[in-house]
Amino acid sequence: MKRVRSRGLTFAAATANFQQLVRSTDGLDMLSKAIQYISLLLSWLLMANFALNKSLINLSRNVSMARSWMRLGRLVPEFVTLEEMMSKGIPSNPKRGLDLVRVLSNIVYFICDHLYWLISSGVIPFLSIESYFSPMVS
Repeated sequence: MKRVRSRGLTFAAATANFQQLVRSTDGLDMLSKAIQYISLLLSWLLMANFALNKSLINLSRNVSMARSWMRLGRLVPEFVTLEEMMSKGIPSNPKRGLDLVRVLSNIVYFICDHLYWLISSGVIPFLSIESYFSPMVS
């Protein structure tokens, strides 16, 4: 019996495969966004029918939660881009400098967006959104 030696995936190959998967979910994200907003619109238009209105709102919330989970993977390609840019050294020309600022701002946005989602969904229960946005009382 001949043994086949399998080579494991390298980090770069695994990352490339994951990036390809993330890029292919863009269409799924757009479709789920359309379903989410159409269900919100229909729930607004059909306010008189309470049962249907409630189910449409639940559908919208569930699709929103699924979209948030799908967006978690969007952070990985930004970190790969940042790693590639930093391996080339500090940017000397303005275009590379602006690209670095863009990548860093995307990373900060994704982290803040997901923290807000985790706190508002109750996954992180010890933080309260309302405590940060309530007016200060002196």
